[in-house]
Amino acid sequence: MTNVDLSGGVAAAFVQSPTGSGTAGSGSITLASPGNSANRPVSGWFHAAQEGTNPRANWAEADDGNHNNPGTGVESQWRSDAFETTASASWSTSSAWLGIAAELKQLTNYQMEVRYDWSGVASGSPSYALKVEAYHTVGEDFLVQVLTPPSTWTTRITITKTADDNAAQAYTLTTAEFNSGAPAVRFIGATEIGDVTQSDVYLDYVTISSNSVWDRVVLMRSRDTSGSTWSGQVVLASGRSGDSALVLARDSAEPSIAIDSAGFLHMVWVSSPGSGDQSTLNLVRYTKTTVAYPSETQLANAANWQAVTNVDDANPGYMPTVSTDSSNNPHIAWSQSKTFGEEAWISYQSNTGTNTVNSPKSRTWDGTSWSAPETEESTAGSPLRNVRMAYSPIASDERIVVTVSDDGWLDAYVCTPTCTVTNNLGQVWSTPPSQVDYRFDIAYEALSGRALLVYGLLSTDTTRDIAYREYTGSWGPEQYLDNTNNATDLQYSMMELAPKARSDQVGLMAETTNGVVTAWIWSGTAFGSFAEVTATGFASSLGDRIAIAWETNSGHLLAVAAAGPLGETIVYREFTTTWGSSSTYPCGTSGKSDYWLSLKPNPVPTTDEMILLIGQTSSPVSTCYWSGSGWSNFLTHDATSDSWTTRVEDFAWESTGSRGLLVWGTTTGQITYRTFTAPNTWGTITNVAMGTTVHDWVTLRTNPFPQPGRPKIIGAVLDLNNDLGAITWDGSAFTVVGANSFTADTGSHTLENFDLQYHPAPGSVYYKNRAAGTWRPTVVWGTTYTGLSVDVSPQNNYVALAGYFDNAAEQ
Repeated sequence: MTNVDLSGGVAAAFVQSPTGSGTAGSGSITLASPGNSANRPVSGWFHAAQEGTNPRANWAEADDGNHNNPGTGVESQWRSDAFETTASASWSTSSAWLGIAAELKQLTNYQMEVRYDWSGVASGSPSYALKVEAYHTVGEDFLVQVLTPPSTWTTRITITKTADDNAAQAYTLTTAEFNSGAPAVRFIGATEIGDVTQSDVYLDYVTISSNSVWDRVVLMRSRDTSGSTWSGQVVLASGRSGDSALVLARDSAEPSIAIDSAGFLHMVWVSSPGSGDQSTLNLVRYTKTTVAYPSETQLANAANWQAVTNVDDANPGYMPTVSTDSSNNPHIAWSQSKTFGEEAWISYQSNTGTNTVNSPKSRTWDGTSWSAPETEESTAGSPLRNVRMAYSPIASDERIVVTVSDDGWLDAYVCTPTCTVTNNLGQVWSTPPSQVDYRFDIAYEALSGRALLVYGLLSTDTTRDIAYREYTGSWGPEQYLDNTNNATDLQYSMMELAPKARSDQVGLMAETTNGVVTAWIWSGTAFGSFAEVTATGFASSLGDRIAIAWETNSGHLLAVAAAGPLGETIVYREFTTTWGSSSTYPCGTSGKSDYWLSLKPNPVPTTDEMILLIGQTSSPVSTCYWSGSGWSNFLTHDATSDSWTTRVEDFAWESTGSRGLLVWGTTTGQITYRTFTAPNTWGTITNVAMGTTVHDWVTLRTNPFPQPGRPKIIGAVLDLNNDLGAITWDGSAFTVVGANSFTADTGSHTLENFDLQYHPAPGSVYYKNRAAGTWRPTVVWGTTYTGLSVDVSPQNNYVALAGYFDNAAEQ
């Protein structure tokens, strides 16, 4: 035993020592209540039989012996975690017994508990933080514990500082811990039992505060011509009810003002779409005074302001700027994005970390290198099978990773940039399929920044063929989509989403296990424009036999599938204002089945051309060219690639110049590439050393905004050894960054257990003006800037725009 107080000698360590005796198969001795709750009981037992002795439950046996001549059993035991007033032991043979129990004095035991109970904390904030500024003298640390009613205390902050640094530690309370405005917190020592050294803790302050950060637009007017004295603040716009905003009760920011030649004050800013504390402020608002050269008092009167104008909610953005012309009309410009730094993200399965293959790992690309070490996310609860991810076009640091695991459940990781997981959003199977499967996809609406998740639901309900959820800061309820052409139960095994640029429309293409291929268009609020691409598609349990994409210039939607019964041709439909009829084209080697289809639109804004990439049985790799009106230029690049049960090939365009790159695996220990210039010029087939085996999966992504000397295309390659490596293309040089740059063990090479995406290009610049009392249509053009200003000539009303191109932000 340890921590016994021997300062007064051995005898003084015994507070009490009652004895007992009898004849039986067990013995029991009663102790008085302890003199100190930190003291501990001990007991010793003798009985007249050569056999072992059983200790009392929750007591630790120190010794257990048995002897002959005479036959005896001897045992000792103690309890370390609490003081118990009953000591006992038992044995097999009823026999005479003797026993002694004792209370041992614990060394001096310093303990502390300080508790704070709040009441009446105002609700209404999305979350609340416990903030503690504290430190302690040298010795034990102190724990800050929070109560989850009715009786569970959980350590949320540990005070380790031994000097006052004037810095607070913070923790965000759960809803249960906030307890409807009545949270409870206590402070205890980290070592409450056996603490023989006194320590002091100093609490500078302890608060519960809202995590809300209210964004408001305020106006001040100088009281003299030199600007040395100013009026009080007039809160024009704010989401905080206590601010009593003058013209708009919404979180607001980034104001710009102008005074016209008649003395009226014009003002623009951005606001949130909803009330209360909001994180996204990207809707441009405009107002002006109704009095000329307004005084301080007039500015503070809402009656002297026009009703707020929603400038153009279809084109949200930031940093609005305003100027006026000779007729005192407003001219407003704003940018779709405030900042842009080159970034890509890869999420993948790896047999590493705490959760091994049960959680996604991730790395980021900063334009020159991949981050290290990898970041491990929370567990999905089952080995991953497939990964899909998407970047927000609105929130610069938001992306969503969705995984499906062996258990069939989808788990969604929302990263801003750290990730929070929502487990079990929907189930797509009860038993995992034997081959790779694509039963879900995730995409963002380009304007609103809302995310859309679709998946093939595990259900026999004939009206619930496909399920979907929206993400608008939190995941919405599960909703359902029905293929009304077919009243039977359909099981969709393939899903693909295609978001439309500068729109909230998203194309959806899906195929059932029996070859029914259908398409819908999501409007931003609902699915519509249903079309059956084919009722007799190539039905197979293997591959990804559908592809969907929007033409860059026209905005038409093209849907392509492998045609049945053998899948050696494609069937396609195009949506302009309505769906055209189904047509076929022989994009594939005769006698071989199209198992892998990828449709890649040229990002150059003046063209509608696309490349269709095809992987077939017996491993040929081929392409077809879509001009915007028809197919041509079928070409087989390799007749015997590394595999046809996995997608060993991918194609990506450069962001400019109508040039692209095809990469595939075909030779052990090498990766192969070929350049392309539209419409039909292919470069030399070139092999580059990579790893030591064949390659099963290739993924390429276009850099939407490449900087000089930086890669225009990046990629990831998974090989037979479960190595996941990285490649780059800068427009002239192909580089293998490493055969296992991401991980040397994904845990599997038969599944596409990774996804790679670039952050979207920063977007557009918008301009809008009013003339003769009417707002003109918004003009959209160009690449966004991190600084923007508009001015109008007072002589001829010509409009000038100045943009700041932030090199530090890699623009």
